[in-house]
Amino acid sequence: MITTERKEKITKDLVKFLKQKGWFHDIVIYVNGQAWYSEPHRNMQKIRLTEDLAYWMTAYPEKPFECANMDLISISFEGPMYHAINYGNGMEQLDKFLSKYNLWHELGHAWTASIYEEP
Repeated sequence: MITTERKEKITKDLVKFLKQKGWFHDIVIYVNGQAWYSEPHRNMQKIRLTEDLAYWMTAYPEKPFECANMDLISISFEGPMYHAINYGNGMEQLDKFLSKYNLWHELGHAWTASIYEEP
């Protein structure tokens, strides 16, 4: 089982990866009972990762979509990541990133992905 701290570290690295790919738009990452948004919404805390990279966070204890993996990390996405995952080689790129952490992803819908530990 991955610790809360490890999930947060992986998620921060995921945000950096998504930004590097140009995909960090219209994204919400659900981890540790929180929702990390790529764009600001009302009443959210801004978290700066680097000088030019931040995300906005709020509590989100509910399951955001039917196939979400609330034990690890789930993502809902539109925009550039949706296009890359559904019409390009985004799945392969995401799998390559996740494999560094012995993780894999599964699409629930065309706009959601849940992340799991390798067995």
